[in-house]
Amino acid sequence: MSDAGVEIRPMVPEDIPAMTSMLEPMYAAKRSREFIVWQCLMNVHPVTMIGAFSGDRMVGVFGIQTRVLSNGLSCGQGSWLNISPEWQGKGLFRRLGDAAIAATRKLDVLCVIANTRATGPLEHSLGFRTAGAIDTLSIATPGETSAGDTLCRPVDEETTFESTGYPSDRIMFMPTWEYRRWRFARNPAHRYWKVENGARGYAVVKLFTEPGAATSWGDIVDIECNLSNSERIEEILRGAVHHLRELGAGRIGLWATPGTLLRETAGSMGFAPGGHTAYFSVRVMAPGNEHLYDLSSWHLKQADATNY
Repeated sequence: MSDAGVEIRPMVPEDIPAMTSMLEPMYAAKRSREFIVWQCLMNVHPVTMIGAFSGDRMVGVFGIQTRVLSNGLSCGQGSWLNISPEWQGKGLFRRLGDAAIAATRKLDVLCVIANTRATGPLEHSLGFRTAGAIDTLSIATPGETSAGDTLCRPVDEETTFESTGYPSDRIMFMPTWEYRRWRFARNPAHRYWKVENGARGYAVVKLFTEPGAATSWGDIVDIECNLSNSERIEEILRGAVHHLRELGAGRIGLWATPGTLLRETAGSMGFAPGGHTAYFSVRVMAPGNEHLYDLSSWHLKQADATNY
């Protein structure tokens, strides 16, 4: 598909250097070629990547990962939604999105964990609705902490990721063992640790230092325990806070969907909105699933966004 000086087509592996060059000036936290290869070519989910090219130069990209939800629906998670500044406002985002959606196998719902710049184009050009905001809850690292009965180990290829079940009242992305191994053990950008308390549950955590910052953040990226049991949640969170403090985190962040016991428990421990805000954008494709436009239908974690 080519007009107005731009060609829109499926990406091939040879396009990765052009994508790396396009993204380089867009983000303070740089994405290496290795990171893009890991996300786009080594992903455990089916991936559709559509690029826009002006000559040999990439000027836009729209990607979709096809994931399964806990209720069995097929969800296309939009990722790598980028348009070069000089091509913005010219209809390219709509053309790329339409091409990517058309090229992806049957989907029941589309979603994007978006920044504030992406919500408008998703709504106006592609028919998404913003279901709600996902605030990062954060807490200054306490001076005194306790590990309780938790242990902390670096994640590697041998790390196991047990499942403790899924919330019955909310929908979530299926966190398979294969996904977590790819997401945490094989991630070329971040190192992760598993904070575990035997069969009672675990969290996956990482350290992150923003460009130019003097203090490291500790992120509680994933949590797996009985999410209807506040005692279990608090045990895991307190262990994660302790071990992140030991690792050198000055402040600790967590995603917790509004209205969940996870958010309530984190709030009782002193976590409060005070960091990055993401937005959850949804487009329902299969009739009868309009409840997915409501954020209260979802349980989301930072691990669901593959760039953190």
